[in-house]
Amino acid sequence: MKIAILTLRVDNNYGGHLQRYALSRVLRDMGHEVSVLYFRSTWLHDSAKRKIKVAAKNFIKAILGRTHNPVLYWRHEDYQWDAIRAHTYPFFERYVPHSPLLYDEKSLKKHVNSAQYEGFIVGSDQVWRKAYTQRWGVERFFLDFAPKGTKKIAYAASFGLPEMEYDVEELKRLGNLYRQLNAVSVREESGLDILKRHGWNEPQAELVVDPTMLLHKEHYLELIRKGNTHPSNGNMFCYVLDRNEELDELVHKIASERKLTPFYASIDGDDRMSVEQWLRSFVDAEYVVTNSYHGVVFSLIFNKPFYLVENKQRGNARFASLMKMFGVMGENNEPDWKMVNMSMEEYKELSIRYIEHALTK
Repeated sequence: MKIAILTLRVDNNYGGHLQRYALSRVLRDMGHEVSVLYFRSTWLHDSAKRKIKVAAKNFIKAILGRTHNPVLYWRHEDYQWDAIRAHTYPFFERYVPHSPLLYDEKSLKKHVNSAQYEGFIVGSDQVWRKAYTQRWGVERFFLDFAPKGTKKIAYAASFGLPEMEYDVEELKRLGNLYRQLNAVSVREESGLDILKRHGWNEPQAELVVDPTMLLHKEHYLELIRKGNTHPSNGNMFCYVLDRNEELDELVHKIASERKLTPFYASIDGDDRMSVEQWLRSFVDAEYVVTNSYHGVVFSLIFNKPFYLVENKQRGNARFASLMKMFGVMGENNEPDWKMVNMSMEEYKELSIRYIEHALTK
């Protein structure tokens, strides 16, 4: 089958790149032809009317001291884009089959019509979280653009939060689109609860793992070997998003208690690195400190004890479900790795069966 995958936009997020890669790799191993829809909701292509409107707002806010955003916002973001993505984009280009760059609904529909996909998969990651998708249109992430007669599937979709962010009108529209999907799976138990509360029970959703957990540890070790990596400059890997003084103090405290040397990775600072080097950071670490969903996921995959720092802004519901699935409790986690590995293998097999069944039923 010729399949298109829609997930969050391609940026400099390590976990985003790896979940995108993992799902496309698993589908290709099943014999399908796969393409990730490579979109970027780039400000450069905003209409002249919108540019004038937003620039005027930024100008007024700047005068009042309420923002530091540049007035010419579209130039600021797009001129920095190549520098921001320089460390992670080579992985996407090398390992992930993808469409040409799509930046609006018109270019999306034109590509879909010409490519003649037979199936569409939305997921994984927080594809059903309004805050992350509204710029491109929340309806896109319920596959409203997929032609009639094609297979439409959600794989490991996440709301990120314990409740939907949609308003009443959006709930009605999206509920209708949900019922047009052929199969649905979510990444968190909280997602099952949300769908049940809103009566979205046709199709009945199933619980599956993040795509990165569909591949074995040895697969990621091979990616590291193929990458131009080097030994990490410490033994306590700190992958903390939205870094601040309080987080730095916590890292220093943990490192002192454990007599370890911390080293960092970031998605937008001086500690940016390649996706392969990011993977190697887990291998080189004796301990991990993270507030990232995929930071926890890869700690589990590589069997590394970790300290989870809650990240309310980015969604804590994801962590609760992940920890419950694999029997990992509390912040300071040194799990029973034998049990964790058994659970990962069971969920992996269940999730692959879900994909196979969803594509053939």
